[in-house]
Amino acid sequence: MIDTGYGPRVPEIRSAIAGALHQSPRWLIDTHWHFDHTDGNSTFAEDQTTVVGHANCRARMSQDQFVPSLEWGVRSSPRSAWPVLTFNAAVSIDLGSQTLELIPQESAHTDGDVVVWLPSANVLVMGDLMTNGSYPVIDESSCGSLHGMIQAIERLLPFSRHASYHRRPRSAPDCSRFFRCGDPGRRAVR
Repeated sequence: MIDTGYGPRVPEIRSAIAGALHQSPRWLIDTHWHFDHTDGNSTFAEDQTTVVGHANCRARMSQDQFVPSLEWGVRSSPRSAWPVLTFNAAVSIDLGSQTLELIPQESAHTDGDVVVWLPSANVLVMGDLMTNGSYPVIDESSCGSLHGMIQAIERLLPFSRHASYHRRPRSAPDCSRFFRCGDPGRRAVR
């Protein structure tokens, strides 16, 4: 499972997963610390799902945060929600029938962004690195940066299909259009 969504949606998501898998997922990967991606971590952890995330994701979830650009005051998450397995470099999870590649990014949307590459499906799950249909959201209070977003998107464009948390999956040309919407900012940063 990749991200758990907002708290109010967790029962619906949990029910859908139970109906499809007839069990709780073994792994839960956080793409970053924001509550709209991690609110359900505790619920799934209670079901013995192992929560995995970037070391900075765990660090941010363990402390109160404030995101001035969005006017979000976010209380620390309960310890049961924190990733129990953390990493700072690329890691793989062997699921038996396929392998997930967890690829941490330099500071971009936040300083704890992770993309998940599913080679067998040719899909890259990008969390909030691509919002598609809007300008990038950069959480500067979590050390996110426009320059980092540009670098991340440049590195990730070669992948064929992209999935963003807030939008349906997109093709590489869709990502190119998203990337080009930042051209004026990219020129200013360079």
